[in-house]
Amino acid sequence: MDRNTGRSRGFAFVTLASAEDMERAMAATNGVDVDGRELRVSQAQTAGERRDRPMRMDGERRPQRNRDADNRRVYFGNLSWGMDHLDLQDLCGEFGSVEDSRLITDRETGRSRGFGFVTMSSEAEADEVVAQLNGQDVDGRVLRVNIANSD
Repeated sequence: MDRNTGRSRGFAFVTLASAEDMERAMAATNGVDVDGRELRVSQAQTAGERRDRPMRMDGERRPQRNRDADNRRVYFGNLSWGMDHLDLQDLCGEFGSVEDSRLITDRETGRSRGFGFVTMSSEAEADEVVAQLNGQDVDGRVLRVNIANSD
């Protein structure tokens, strides 16, 4: 928990009885969606082990992202507070096939945070979405639309 706000910092540690229990728990929970967030479950490391490695923990099974898919993922910013992921899907549907649409919401209130992501079926479609929708007024808000960063 954050000492100042009392809110969750988004991580936890669990001690299990055996390495086998740990492996089973990791296999059963890593990648599972909880309240719109994907769990990343791995074996913790000591501070010394982390120093010479990136922030990835041993055994972490982070999904490998396809670079081609990255170029199909579109970021939407400054969205109207009344929009949902289906509105995003409809907005992009005229430019091609939408594989996924996600509106990012506040964990506690469930309200929109004003941004989201859409994955189109091709890079050309994603480029067309950016070209056609960036700077457009939708529900009284000027959209910021670009190809999403991969990191």
